Amino acid sequence: SLMEEENSKEAFMQCSNLTTVENIGSLVYISIGEFKYCKSLQNVDFSRCTEVDKEAFFGSGLTSADLSTVRVIGEAAFKECENLKSVNLSNLITVIPKETFYKCHSLNLINKTGDKGRVIPNSVVEIGEKAFGECTSLGTDIILSENLQKIGKLAFGAEIDTDSSG
Repeated sequence: SLMEEENSKEAFMQCSNLTTVENIGSLVYISIGEFKYCKSLQNVDFSRCTEVDKEAFFGSGLTSADLSTVRVIGEAAFKECENLKSVNLSNLITVIPKETFYKCHSLNLINKTGDKGRVIPNSVVEIGEKAFGECTSLGTDIILSENLQKIGKLAFGAEIDTDSSG
């Protein structure tokens, strides 16, 4: 069955006509490169998903991603998703790894709350190298996690001052 607990890695890689994945039922883990280069894929129901492995959506056509149940994201999971405009991150996620959203040129909303458009959840203690690198629509008005302990090189595309002491 297609909707087992786990799918084999790269199961849908380069499915150029795939546009929507919904009702994924018990699919709690999206494997390595599973939807890599699925350029037409715009919508995925992540409502039961707790882990998205590395390069799972690399170069896909996703326009938004509600990752509010996802606790673990692999490196480059959403790298080069050029149509990805908004992301909702879980309050359970502790690490945003290397190149997670690298070159997501359209990304401009992270956990939008009221008039705050770009908020990294307080559960995040580490943001990896180039995690939001070259996200040219993101701007610099980003509220970082109060518990952030480590931030990698070029995490937001340019070195930013993370000293919040004022």
